[in-house]
Amino acid sequence: MRRVENLDVLALGYYDGPLRRAVLAIKRGRRDILASLAGRLGKLVVPNELLVGVPTTQIRRYRRGFDGGVLLASRVAMHASTRSVELLRSLQNGAQQGRTGLQRRASVGRFSVRMKENTPSTVTLIDDVCTTGTTLYDCATALARVDILVTRALTLAMVA
Repeated sequence: MRRVENLDVLALGYYDGPLRRAVLAIKRGRRDILASLAGRLGKLVVPNELLVGVPTTQIRRYRRGFDGGVLLASRVAMHASTRSVELLRSLQNGAQQGRTGLQRRASVGRFSVRMKENTPSTVTLIDDVCTTGTTLYDCATALARVDILVTRALTLAMVA
C-alpha cells in the first residue's frame, strides 16, 4: 500500500515482470487478462464498496474498443458482488504514458464528474497502474468538488 496525498492506494503488486506484461497486454486490448486480474483485485474489495473506474481518453477508448478503467471496475465489482458506477469523464485526449514524473504531476484538471441520480457519498477508485498517483489524485479532486469522498484506490500494479 502507498499513500498518495490523502489517498490510500492498494495494488496487486509492483509494475514489473509478469504483472507489467499483463497490464500492457490489457492496454493492447486483452480482455481475457483483464477479467483474470479483476478476479484477483475483487478479493481486496470491502463488502458494499462502490467502485468507480478511472476512465481513459476518448482516443484510447476508440483504439482499444473499450475503456480499460471502466471495464476493470465493472469486472471487479462483479467478482466482489458489489457495483460500479461511471461517474468520471476524461476531459483531455493526452495520456500520461510517456510523460516524465514532473509532467505527470503538472497534468491536473483532466476529469469531470457525471452527476447521477442517487449519487453516492463515498467511492473507491479502480485503475490499472499507479505511477505517480497524479491521475488518482486528480479523480479524487474532481469527485470532492461535488461532495463525493474517495476512500481509497485499488490498482492492478504500482510503480515502486
